[in-house]
Amino acid sequence: MADFKTQEESLRYEKLLNRITNSTQLEKFIKAIEKTESQLQEDLDNFIDSRTHFKEERKLELSKTELSTTLNNSSSLVDLLSNAGSLASRITARVRLLDAERSRVKETTDYVGNVRELKSLILAANSSLESHDWENAAKAIGKIRLLPIDGEFINNVVPSTDVPDIPKVAVEKWIEDLSDLFTKEFNKAADSKDVEKLTKFFSLFPLIGKDHIGLDCYSKFICNIIASQSRMIITNQSQQDKFGFYPAALMKLLEIISSMINQHSHIIAKDYGISQMAGIIERVEREADSQAGLISDTFYDQRNIARIIDEVQSYKFPILTNYSNTANASRSSTPPRSSFDGKRVSEDGLSVVEIGDVTSEFSSFLNYWSLYCRFVAVKWNEYQNIKQDELKLPKPILESKFGKKIQSKLLPSFEVLITFYIRRSLEQAFQIEEFPDLNPYIISKKNVAPENAPVSSAIEDFILVLNTSLRQSIETGQPITVKNIITNIRKIMESDYLLTIYKRLREFQPRAGTVLAPTHGPNLTQNRHQHQQQQSKGNTMGSIFSRGASALNNIASGDETRLHTFIILLNTVNLGSVYFDKIIKQNISLLAKNYPFGTDSSKLQTIIESLNETFTKKSNDTIDEYIGILFNQVFKNKLKILLTDCFKDSEYLVSSYKEDETVVVQRFISQWNTLITPYHKTLDSSIFDKFMFTIVSTLSNLLERKIWSLDNNVNELGSIKLERDFSGIIGEITRSRYNLRDKFLRVTQIIMILGFDDEDDEVDLNWVLTPSERQRARNLRVDRK
Repeated sequence: MADFKTQEESLRYEKLLNRITNSTQLEKFIKAIEKTESQLQEDLDNFIDSRTHFKEERKLELSKTELSTTLNNSSSLVDLLSNAGSLASRITARVRLLDAERSRVKETTDYVGNVRELKSLILAANSSLESHDWENAAKAIGKIRLLPIDGEFINNVVPSTDVPDIPKVAVEKWIEDLSDLFTKEFNKAADSKDVEKLTKFFSLFPLIGKDHIGLDCYSKFICNIIASQSRMIITNQSQQDKFGFYPAALMKLLEIISSMINQHSHIIAKDYGISQMAGIIERVEREADSQAGLISDTFYDQRNIARIIDEVQSYKFPILTNYSNTANASRSSTPPRSSFDGKRVSEDGLSVVEIGDVTSEFSSFLNYWSLYCRFVAVKWNEYQNIKQDELKLPKPILESKFGKKIQSKLLPSFEVLITFYIRRSLEQAFQIEEFPDLNPYIISKKNVAPENAPVSSAIEDFILVLNTSLRQSIETGQPITVKNIITNIRKIMESDYLLTIYKRLREFQPRAGTVLAPTHGPNLTQNRHQHQQQQSKGNTMGSIFSRGASALNNIASGDETRLHTFIILLNTVNLGSVYFDKIIKQNISLLAKNYPFGTDSSKLQTIIESLNETFTKKSNDTIDEYIGILFNQVFKNKLKILLTDCFKDSEYLVSSYKEDETVVVQRFISQWNTLITPYHKTLDSSIFDKFMFTIVSTLSNLLERKIWSLDNNVNELGSIKLERDFSGIIGEITRSRYNLRDKFLRVTQIIMILGFDDEDDEVDLNWVLTPSERQRARNLRVDRK
């Protein structure tokens, strides 16, 4: 500290020295140095006199001595710890040696105990074998298999006079002998159907380590039962020709297999473990493939499927494919009620009923297999402890030979037959088609829409077949097949059904000016009587085999007949669309229970709904097109004439007006009802609504033209009369169809402007008229110019 202070003073004086500029400053500087020197000398003397540094030196010497002692103690401690570590290592080694010796002693003791137990068990097993106590012998061997049976000591100690062989040789010989014995006894019990004895020997196989032999025996036992039951089912000669025999045989076979898997799973799980059921299912499935394949082959041969398919594929569908030629040839002034003259076309040996029965058997066949696949999939996951978000086909089904036969043989045959059945049924429905007589509808005093619109019998007959066929296809449980059949149905509905109806609508398109009225002739009374008989039987869908075509020709000639036929065909298109929509929705509800695997159900629903949407759209397009033709050909000119007659001699430039003067409205109502009522009585309600929409669209334009033609011919009183006349006409038109009033909005707004006294009355109204049209409407009145 003193050195630091001295150094600091020296630096300060050095700086002051550099600043001295005269002698006075130098003298002061010297005095300051002398003073500092004197102070330092005094401090030094005081320090020497106090002897403090000697005390510090002694303290340091004492500390040095203490540190030396500590260092010596540390060295001693290190030596002590080193000796302790060596001792600990020796102790640890000794402890390990003792543990090893104890372990060897325990192993020796256990080994000796096991050898003693082994010898005892071998003697017990030998005794049981000699006394034919197979169960105790198997139990003893089961325990022996858990013990060591080989080794020099064992081979020297265990053999005895009763069992001289070494344990390994003796036990292996016993296991082989017992395995053969158990197999023979199991088979005997199986042959004699001794369930108790069979179960007993089946439970002994795991004890002697022959689980696989036991499972093989049990699998053969189950398969033999299946084969035996299958032979009993299939050899029932008296029933083989009966409809539904083969699907019922397959169903019975699969029911037997399913019940056996359920019943025997508990026995197998008890002695072998539930996971072993997977192997049983694989073995049983191979037998199921064999027996199901035998049933399907017999069905295929007995029903002559190959011959039927050859005949089906060679059939040319003459009525459907050659309809256009038939239609052209049948054109005359006297078109028949049936466009096919009521004659049956030769079926060339093909029976639609027979093919329908065969397709039904195919569907049942495939449905039972689909249900069985679902059962196996559920059980497979249960036995294998598999968790799945979506059910998937298990390995035995994917590798099933019968499943492959279904894909390669049965499904293609079914698709060909079901497609032919649908198309041939449509052709036959057209072939024996009946058209109802419209005369009773037209002459009826009740002006109401028909509860069941008159339609061709073909649609009712065909829709029954289509519904049945679609249901059978869905119930197969085969998504690819359903997709293919839906594609075929789409082609049939569009290329055969709708195209045929379309051509016939064009063929019987009414001539211009035709009136919808009762046909006149000697058959009118007869037709009315036939209609009453049909009504008494109800309007249910009839069978295609219960009608004759002769009644279709009982109609008089003339343009009215063409119009009658046209209306019936138009109703038929609409009813076909309605029926088709119903059967599609009914069959979609079957998808969930028939397609449990993956997303098959939702995919098929999309495909089927697409078919329905497409068919409905095409049907509506056809209806809209021919409603337009009907209106243009038979109604449009009459509507113009009707309006001309109604407004004949009608003046709207008047000086007086009676409120009860309704000549125009009365004329319109009378002529309108005469004109529209026959259509109301004969057209389907939805078609009539579309027809009315078409009429109103034209009528509103005609009324608007009528108003514009009154320029300079309307005054204030005339506008009131005009409003009453037009309101009466519009009210009559829209009496039961209020929504049609919107079509007359332009007309009503023009008349409204005619009745306004000032333009201010037109404020705050939602106008459909443009400003120029409103101005034109104001100028119609003479008294405003």
